[in-house]
Amino acid sequence: MSIPPKQDGPPPGGFKPISWKRNIPPSRFNGVSLFMIAGGLMSYGLYRLVKGNQKESEKRKQLAKERTEAMEKWQIEYNINRTFTGMRKALDEQMAQGGDGHH
Repeated sequence: MSIPPKQDGPPPGGFKPISWKRNIPPSRFNGVSLFMIAGGLMSYGLYRLVKGNQKESEKRKQLAKERTEAMEKWQIEYNINRTFTGMRKALDEQMAQGGDGHH
């Protein structure tokens, strides 16, 4: 004689009901408010970026202006030096040829 296998089954009266409803507390912010906060932060960041770029642009313009003014002064100085150097060479050549350098 064989003994029938013992099987597990539900307890008498069945299992107690399972709570399947989600019990999540409500969030502090809804989707619209989160969207508005994110948009505000991005707008502020873009504002700061634009202001920073404007400052850098002004600095670059000022630096270019200063360099242009310096180049003008250097060009004038170079021209004066070149002129006087040429005049001196001409005078030295005149003196070497026996001239007195006066007209």
